[in-house]
Amino acid sequence: MKISKRVLNDIEFYIKGIKDKRKGLEDILYMAQIEYGYLPNEVQNFISEKTEIPLIEIKECISKSDLLKDDTKNSVLIRVCKGARCSANGSEFILEEFKKQLKIDVGETTSDGITLQIQNCFAKCAIGPNVYINNTHIPKVTVEEVKNIIKRVKMFDYK
Repeated sequence: MKISKRVLNDIEFYIKGIKDKRKGLEDILYMAQIEYGYLPNEVQNFISEKTEIPLIEIKECISKSDLLKDDTKNSVLIRVCKGARCSANGSEFILEEFKKQLKIDVGETTSDGITLQIQNCFAKCAIGPNVYINNTHIPKVTVEEVKNIIKRVKMFDYK
């Protein structure tokens, strides 16, 4: 996979803002993962180079975290907005429906590689409640649409 310069620039900018790279490593990795739903090897190598943390330590950090993934197979990240406006428009119910349909809790991954997470705000409040499937934005989600969204995730390649 070819990683875009924009993504690498965003990661580098984020890294520069962190004083203690070792203490902030998990945050750096999580930020980098948002773009693809997992951490491609090229991104891991880039982070290792920019933080001067050995690659083996980065891989160790990923393997110890329930939220970080380096597996490219069946890796789909569903993020539900929990910002104030999305919550006021029903994102709590949408999240509960995702949990029910996927039979997992927030931060967990299904056997077929779908991870459910929440995010405070996507800054798209006017068209919420918002859900992201990896990089694909789905606005104005309703509880009734959740089952269909999951079906589409399983049918199509969001990886």
